[in-house]
Amino acid sequence: MKTLRTEMIDGIEIVKGFGRKMIDPMATKKQIAPLLDGKAREMKLRIAELKEKAKNDDGKDPSLKDAIKKALLSIDAESKEFHRKAFEENKVFFELTGGDKDVEADELEELSRKFKQLKEREKLTVDGDVVKDIRGTEYWIIEDSKWARKTVKVLGDLIPKTGKVAAELSKDEQAEISKQFLDEKIAGMAEDEKAELITREKEFALGAAAAYKSKLEIKGDADALSKAQKQFEDAVAAIEKKYS
Repeated sequence: MKTLRTEMIDGIEIVKGFGRKMIDPMATKKQIAPLLDGKAREMKLRIAELKEKAKNDDGKDPSLKDAIKKALLSIDAESKEFHRKAFEENKVFFELTGGDKDVEADELEELSRKFKQLKEREKLTVDGDVVKDIRGTEYWIIEDSKWARKTVKVLGDLIPKTGKVAAELSKDEQAEISKQFLDEKIAGMAEDEKAELITREKEFALGAAAAYKSKLEIKGDADALSKAQKQFEDAVAAIEKKYS
C-alpha cells in the first residue's frame, strides 16, 4: 500500500514524495496466531486419521500407501496456502509517522501524476495545487525613494511587479544602487576614517595627473603642466564632493 509523504512549509502542506506502508511482522503474527492454531489442530486430526487408517489396514491394500502419501502432500499444500492467505488478509502495518498519511488510491494517483510534472522551483500541495518556490531569491525594489535589497523568504511568495533581480537591472539602475550604498557607507564613517580616505584618494589622483603630464611632455605638448593640473583639480573637486 502506498502512502503520501508530506511536510509543512510556511503553513502550507506540500507533497514531499511517496512511500509504502511497512508490514509489522510481529503484530501480524500475533493477529493470525488463533487462525493458525485452529488450522494446525484440524490438520493434526486429519493426519492422525490417516495414520490410524494405515495402521488398521496393516498393508492389506497396496494402493492405500500411495493414497495416504498423496493425502499428506495435499494437507501440507493446503496448510501452506492457508498460512499465505491468513497473512495476506490480516496484515498489520506499522503506524504512520511524521508527515506520512493514507490517501485514497485515485487521489494518490492524481497527486503522483502532478508531482512528476513539477518544474524547477515548484512545489505541489496536498490539495493538488502547484506553488512557486523561489525562496532565497534576492531582488531590488525602490522603497521610500531608495533602493532596497530584499529576499523572498516565504513559500508561494513572488517578486513584486516593481522588483527586479540583479540581472534585470539596467546600467543606470546599477549605478544608482552603487552610488546610494557608497553614500550610505560614507555617511556612517567616523571623521578620521573619512579624512584618511580623502587623503589616500587625493594622492592617487596626484599620481594619475603626474603620469598624464609625463605622457603629454613626451608628445611635446607645451601645455602639459596646465592640463595635468586641471585633471588633478577636477579629481580633487570630485573627491571632496563625494565625501561632503
